[in-house]
Amino acid sequence: MKLNDIFAQHMVFARGKPIRIYGTGRGKARITFAGKSKTVVSEKENWIVEFPEMEYGGPYDLVFDNQEEIITLNDIYIGEVYLFAGQSNMQFKTESALFDPSLYRSNDKLRLFSTERIEKTDYYTPKDGWVLCDKETVGKWSAIGYFTGMEIATSKGIAVGVITCY
Repeated sequence: MKLNDIFAQHMVFARGKPIRIYGTGRGKARITFAGKSKTVVSEKENWIVEFPEMEYGGPYDLVFDNQEEIITLNDIYIGEVYLFAGQSNMQFKTESALFDPSLYRSNDKLRLFSTERIEKTDYYTPKDGWVLCDKETVGKWSAIGYFTGMEIATSKGIAVGVITCY
């Protein structure tokens, strides 16, 4: 059994929604999140386990024990999660919008997850996991995702997960 790629260090779960953790493979696994544990037994290729909804908070750890390996994911928050989907408007990078990199800002509560594209690009992929908002990384972010996420994370003081799909 294995976790889906979206479950990685620095991820953000949506506040006020059931926390669903899922993956693929047959077998038995114990999943612990925010001090609560659940066991899932799967005889099918896909599995899912659900934890109750939570309010803003973190950081939390998620531990996945499939009896062959134990994976511990750290620095997980409950916050706001936004999906930015589209074509060139969502693909437009921060480095193209802000020509002066000294204007980039870091925010450890803002995180990005990019879905995989078919053609090779210089964007992030699921293999990169959740990327923290750092002056060194935001140039490759979706500009709309960066500016919107930064505004929400800064003004509300909460964790924001930006998921891009273009």
